[in-house]
Amino acid sequence: MTTPIGPVTTVPKSRAFSLMELLVVIAIMAILAAVTMPAINQVLQSTKLSTAGRSIVDNLNLARQTALSKNLPVEVRFYKLPAFTSPSSAAPTTYRAMQSFLLNDTNAVPLTKPIFCPEPIVFSDNTSYSSLFSNSASKETAADSYSIPGYGRNYAYRSFLIKPGGATTLASDAFVTLTRENTSPAQGGNFVTIQIDSLTGRTRTFQP
Repeated sequence: MTTPIGPVTTVPKSRAFSLMELLVVIAIMAILAAVTMPAINQVLQSTKLSTAGRSIVDNLNLARQTALSKNLPVEVRFYKLPAFTSPSSAAPTTYRAMQSFLLNDTNAVPLTKPIFCPEPIVFSDNTSYSSLFSNSASKETAADSYSIPGYGRNYAYRSFLIKPGGATTLASDAFVTLTRENTSPAQGGNFVTIQIDSLTGRTRTFQP
């Protein structure tokens, strides 16, 4: 007796993408990347700017607290270094680092390692936005015996002192502004301005 054979079910083969379909997908991905990358880059730059601002404020607060607790003056330095894209041996052109030193009877003791701004964040050297860098507030000084990691003595700096009571050597309140390299707040770019109270050494931060 012959057993009847039922209908055979065939599984359809999956169809491969055609060249045209692949090109369309690639084009869509390219468009999405072109649209989203500027926004992502802007977020990253804003994050770097905020992080740099917090680091500078933290270092200034540490300098003030150390002056008060140790009853000794603290020197706050802002370093001019070669540009980000230049070799470390190039001429210093850009303010983009800071450091504080406890001044005792014999020498200057670093409170921390130098605080470097992340690329492309720098201190604006326009005195309209960084009054601390004006000649009336501070003098640009050539490198001394202290060596900065990665740069040695290839730097210049401006500085002020925080006295044991918290007051500073600044004649009036001063401020520094962090912004992207080759931009300024006047161009509508994002920025962080840090104000230093000359009488108390306290800081205030302004960011749009």
